[in-house]
Amino acid sequence: MLRRSLEQLEHAEAIERRRVDAAVRERLLAEAHTALEIADLAAGRGLLDRAVGEAYEAALRASIVLLASAGYRLRKGQGHHLAALEAALAILGPDWEPLLSRVDDARAVRNAGLYGTLDAAPAVESHFERVRDDAARMLAEAERRSRRPASAPPPAPSRPRPRARR
Repeated sequence: MLRRSLEQLEHAEAIERRRVDAAVRERLLAEAHTALEIADLAAGRGLLDRAVGEAYEAALRASIVLLASAGYRLRKGQGHHLAALEAALAILGPDWEPLLSRVDDARAVRNAGLYGTLDAAPAVESHFERVRDDAARMLAEAERRSRRPASAPPPAPSRPRPRARR
């Protein structure tokens, strides 16, 4: 996973400054909780690739809420899932990098399961519990940050004004 700042992600047009309504953040949080519930159900039925995928979806939504809580919105386009994880890393800081790296690995497992290229069931089984815990931790942090009083989007970088001649 790349380590780009919010400013770099904005310059790359992966994110944009935009206030995201509290109701939208709450809906995303509810969807993340539902994804974790589905992950648990899928794991209980032995559908571990689906369980990892749903845990990943919960972590993705938590990342989007973190981004929204910082005054940004994820833009559509190729690579937007990875951009959401990069933004979460920029917001949460380097202590979260191992967790976000595991979530990024879960993204690959999800894609392999979704597109029928998954053939490493034992690896998925050992991966699920950790990713599920990581997603729950991200979700708790997203909830904590989202429920603070909403701040205005960060101001655009200011440019020095030319001095008036005397």
